[in-house]
Amino acid sequence: MLFTVRSCCHYPLFFCIIDPQNIVRLMVRLSVLILFSLQILLFGGLTCRAAESVDTVKLRAALKRTDHLISTGAYDLAFQLADSLYAVAKKAGLANTQGLALNRMGVVLRCKGDLSHSLIILNQSLGIADSLHNQDLISNNYNNIGAVNRMLGNYPLALRCYLKSLKIKDELHDLDGMAAVLNNIGIVYLYQEDYDKALDYYGRSQVISQKIKDIPGQAISYINIGEAYQKKGNNSDAIVFYMKGLELSEQIGDRDNQAVISNELGNIYKSKGDCSYAYEFYAKSLLVFEQLKDNYRIAQVLTNLGSCCIELNRKEEGHRLLLRALSLSKAIGSWELIRDVSAELSQYYQKNGNYKQALTYHQGYTAARDSSFSKEKTEQLIRAQMRFDFEKEQHNIEVEQEKRSVIAGEKSRWQLAIRVMLSIIVVVLLALLAVLYRNYRNKQLLFVKLEEHQNEILEKNEELMQQQEEILAQRDEIEHANEVLKERQRQIEQQNERIMSSLEYAKTIQEAILPEDHVFSAIFRDYFILYQPKDVVSGDFYWTYKTNECTLFALADCTGHGVAGGFMSMIGNTLLNQIVVESEITDPALVLEKLNIMVREALKQDADSPHSHSGMDIAIVLYDKLEGTLTFSGAKRPLYMFKGNEFIKIAGDSRSIGGYQLEATRKFTLNKITLDEPTVVYLFSDGFSDQLNEDDRKFGVATLKSLLSEIYRLPMAKQKQRLLMAHQAHKGGREQIDDITMIGFAI
Repeated sequence: MLFTVRSCCHYPLFFCIIDPQNIVRLMVRLSVLILFSLQILLFGGLTCRAAESVDTVKLRAALKRTDHLISTGAYDLAFQLADSLYAVAKKAGLANTQGLALNRMGVVLRCKGDLSHSLIILNQSLGIADSLHNQDLISNNYNNIGAVNRMLGNYPLALRCYLKSLKIKDELHDLDGMAAVLNNIGIVYLYQEDYDKALDYYGRSQVISQKIKDIPGQAISYINIGEAYQKKGNNSDAIVFYMKGLELSEQIGDRDNQAVISNELGNIYKSKGDCSYAYEFYAKSLLVFEQLKDNYRIAQVLTNLGSCCIELNRKEEGHRLLLRALSLSKAIGSWELIRDVSAELSQYYQKNGNYKQALTYHQGYTAARDSSFSKEKTEQLIRAQMRFDFEKEQHNIEVEQEKRSVIAGEKSRWQLAIRVMLSIIVVVLLALLAVLYRNYRNKQLLFVKLEEHQNEILEKNEELMQQQEEILAQRDEIEHANEVLKERQRQIEQQNERIMSSLEYAKTIQEAILPEDHVFSAIFRDYFILYQPKDVVSGDFYWTYKTNECTLFALADCTGHGVAGGFMSMIGNTLLNQIVVESEITDPALVLEKLNIMVREALKQDADSPHSHSGMDIAIVLYDKLEGTLTFSGAKRPLYMFKGNEFIKIAGDSRSIGGYQLEATRKFTLNKITLDEPTVVYLFSDGFSDQLNEDDRKFGVATLKSLLSEIYRLPMAKQKQRLLMAHQAHKGGREQIDDITMIGFAI
C-alpha cells in the first residue's frame, strides 16, 4: 500500500516538466504508431474474410445432427448428411470440418460392417487431423481405426492404435474419451482370452464413467464386464452385470446395447443347456440388429442362432442360418466372424457324418484364426493413402487460388476505407490534443491534493498495522484451540476405526458360515438369494445340509439385529449343525423341537430367568429329489409357493424358538407337499414386509404376495432385481429398519 502511494506522487511531477510543444511532438509520434497499427489490422481483416463466407454455426449443427443419427442407429441418413457436409466444407476450404465429416462417415461404415471402406475413410480423416495438429480428432480417428482392426482380427495393430488414442486423451484430460478407449482395449484382451486384463481395463473405464456421470459409458462397461465373467465361466456374476447394463440401457433408450445383452444372455442359457430359452434371446437380438442394419452384429447373432437350432434338432434351419452368417462375415471381411462360423459348420458336418465338408470348414476356421491382413487389403490401404495425398495437394492449391482472388477483389474497397479512416484519425488526434492540454492544467491542481491524501493514508497505515498485530494474536489462540480439537477428533476416529474393524471381522466370520451359491445351483434349476443386513453384521442367516437322498434348508430371523442379532445367528447355526449333522435328525418338526430346547439351555431360559426373551423365528424345508416331495415346518415363519399357476401359503406355527414359555415341551407341525408340476418356493424373514416408508406405512405381507404373483415366472436374477427395486421405491428416504433375507428357488 505504501509503495502505491509513493508511485502516485510521481505522476504530477512528470507532467510538470512537459510543456505544450512536447505534447504536440508526442501526439505526432502517437499518430504514426496508430496509422501503422491500422494498416496491420486492415490487412489481417482482408485475409480472413474468405474463410468467413460459410456459416460455421450451421456446419456445427449439421455435425451434431449426424452424431444424433448415429447414436439412434439411422446409419444411412447419417452417412448422407456427413457426405453432404464433407462436400460443403471442401468447397469452402474448411479443412477441419472435412476431417470431422470423414470421421463420422468412417464410423457409420464401421457400424454397417463395411470395414475396408471404413478404414480408408478414417485414414483420410487422420491425415487431415495430422496436418492441422488437431489432437482431439487425431485421437478419435486412432480409436475408430483400432476398432475396425479389432473387428478384422488384427489385434496387435488395434492395440497400438488404442494406446496412441489413450495417450492423447490423457494429455487432453478428456475423461469421457479415456473411458471409451479403455473399454476398447479391454475388448482386445477379451478376444485374446486374457480375461483378467480385460476386467482391469473395463473396471478403470467404469470408474471414470461413474466419476463423470456418463450413463451410456457405464452401461457399456457393465455389458463388457458381464461378457468377461461369462467367458471365465462365472455366469452368476455375468448375469448380475448384464442386468445392470440392461437397466441403464433401458433408461437411456439404447436399443443396440439391449440387443447386445439379449445376445449374451442367450449365450449363457445355451452354455447351461437351455437352448429353448437361449433361442428366444437370440431371436430378440437379431430383430433389433436387422432394424439397425448392423451387419457385424447380425453375423454374430446368426452364428449363435444357427448353433442353437442344431442343438434343438432343427438342423436344416440351423444349417441355413450358419451359411447366411458365413456369407455376411466374408462380405464384411472379419476374420474373427469367419473363424467362429467356420468352427460351427465344421462341427455340424462332423455330427452328420460328412467328414469331407467338416475338414474343409475346419481348414477355413484354422486359416481365419491365424490370418491378419491379406495382400489385397494391404494394397487397398496403399492406394487409399496415395489417393488421400493427391487430394490433399489439390486441396491446398485450390485454397491458395481462392485466397488470391478474394484479396484482389477486396483491395480497391479497402483502399477507400483506409482514406476515410485516415481522415477520422486526424480529427480524433486534434480532439485528443485539446483534452491533453486541459488535463495538463488540471493535474497541477491535483498535485497538492495528492500530498494531503498521502499523509492521511500513512496515518491509516499505522492504525492498520496495530489492528493486524491484534488479529495475529487472536489467530494464534484460534489455531491452538483447533489443534486441541483435532487431537480429540483423531482419538475419536481411532476408537471408531477399532470398533469398525472388529465389526468387519465379525461380518467376515458370519459370511463364512453361510452356504455357498454352488450348493443351490447344484440342486435347483434356478434360484436367488437376497441377503441385506441392516447393520454390518446381521441377525438373519440361512443354512443348508445335504445327505445322500435329501437336502435340508433353513432361514432364520434372530431376535434383534447388529451385534446382538449376529451372536444369536452364530448360536443358531452351531446348534443346527449339532442337531442335524451330529445327531442325524432330519425331520423338520423334530429339528425345531430340539432347537427350541437347546436354545433355551444355551441362553439359560428357565423359570428362574423369565425376562430372557431372546430367540429366533425359523422356517425349515426338507427337499427329497427322488420322491419329489417337500416337507416344511415353521416357527412363526411361513412358506410361499407357486405350484403351476396356483399360489399356496403354508403358515408356520405361532410359536418362536427360545424365549420364555409356559408349556413343558413345544411341538411343531409337519407339512408335506408332493411336487408333481413345476414349483417356485420362497422363504423370507419379516424384514422385507415390515419396512416402513416415509409415511410410516409398512410394505405389508399382502403387497409382497401380490408382487411375487407378478414375477414368479421370471428368471430368478430378474425376480431379485424387481424385489430390490420395489423395496427401494417403498423405502424412499427412510432407513432400513431390520435385516432382510429372502431365498427363492425353482424346482
